Amino acid sequence: MSQNYYHVTLASNFIKGFDKYKKRYSKVNLKASTFPEQFFVLKRNELSIGIDKATKLLNKLGNREDFLIVLVTNIGDLETYNDHETGLAQYLKQNYIDLLAVYTLDREKSFIPMRIEELTAKSFELNFDLEKNYETIRPRSISILPVKSGCQAKCDFCFSTYSVSEDLEKGLLENNSIERYLKLAKEKGASRAVITGGGEPTLIAEHKLLDMVKTSALYFPHKVVLISNAHTYAIEASNEIVKKIQALKEHGLTDLSISRHHYDDVRNEAIMKLHTPIENILELKKSGLITLNIRLIAVLQKGAIDSKEEIKNYLDWAGSFGVEQICFKELYVSTSSESYYHEFEANEFSYSRQVPLALVLEFCHEHGFKKVSELPWGAPVYEGKFNGNYFSIAAYTEPSLYWELVNGLSRSWNLMSNGDCLASLEDKHSFVEAQDIEAQDEVANEL
Repeated sequence: MSQNYYHVTLASNFIKGFDKYKKRYSKVNLKASTFPEQFFVLKRNELSIGIDKATKLLNKLGNREDFLIVLVTNIGDLETYNDHETGLAQYLKQNYIDLLAVYTLDREKSFIPMRIEELTAKSFELNFDLEKNYETIRPRSISILPVKSGCQAKCDFCFSTYSVSEDLEKGLLENNSIERYLKLAKEKGASRAVITGGGEPTLIAEHKLLDMVKTSALYFPHKVVLISNAHTYAIEASNEIVKKIQALKEHGLTDLSISRHHYDDVRNEAIMKLHTPIENILELKKSGLITLNIRLIAVLQKGAIDSKEEIKNYLDWAGSFGVEQICFKELYVSTSSESYYHEFEANEFSYSRQVPLALVLEFCHEHGFKKVSELPWGAPVYEGKFNGNYFSIAAYTEPSLYWELVNGLSRSWNLMSNGDCLASLEDKHSFVEAQDIEAQDEVANEL
């Protein structure tokens, strides 16, 4: 059995080298590295070598907020070398390591466990001036959340239970407000509208949902997405399913994204605390009676889709219905520095059950899928064939709040059920005020 190896560096270096999708720390972006194609690793009894070296760098840079971190890896069968000038420790003939865990050190140099998400947030703080000026952040999408928190399902990991949805003041989402923010989001660069939760969006009256779709399509005719557990439709008779879903398409919906976290009915029901017979919808889609594009969303989690074999089984199940688009999503973990809601129970559940997206990347690589695109924050999309079926597979997670602030790009503006528009679901003060932005634009146009 191969042993763990260690690498000591500074927290400020972490976001420069960490790839969250591969769960890998690389020297590619560490421009000051003396040996860019070698990665030095230490045995546990050699840690003092790395600590001494990193401490010298820490003192040289002089940032009192920075601190030492220890990266843990298992190198498997990789060969180590020690034919370097000092002869101390060893190195790998590659520029990266796959991460198992990260630690900080106390005064006695003992390990203190640290979540990767917390370290990422702290590394952002050390590298950038994170002024929370939300009105300068461009939205990639605009999301409409017409239901605060009501849902037929009771998923333990539901993000709505540890986000601003839990904290909304009473209010009313009016049609003129929806149209105003759709228009403003488009002017600011948004490319799509998404109707989602909050709670389950299909719980609002059908005519209101159709009006929402229609209004969204006026501004985003090429991309209006509804994210749903689809229970409202799946329990209907076949003719009603076709009628209601086709009505969505006729009003301008382009994509119905259905949450389905396991291919087995019983196991999916255990996860969602709800029996959702979406096979009824998928059979009608396969027969051609439903022509709206349908994609499936599966949240990776321990005890469910948590291995390459489970990914294979999920694809075989989806492929049997002719479904081509799959989004495998990582459980999102909030951090203490970014989110008001990091201590909520659902966040702890997500941390304890999280399965890394590297699993999906490895599966796609092993089965000949090609990476065709990636989202601005790095989430990759693959295309290829598996067991005779074509698939487009997204390995998805949301960007962190600090990534959005640094890059000036929000995953989405969020138009809440009370009429507030927020740039982040983790910050209850991240208001996007339409009148303020419109006034800024008027001033800019006059200059």
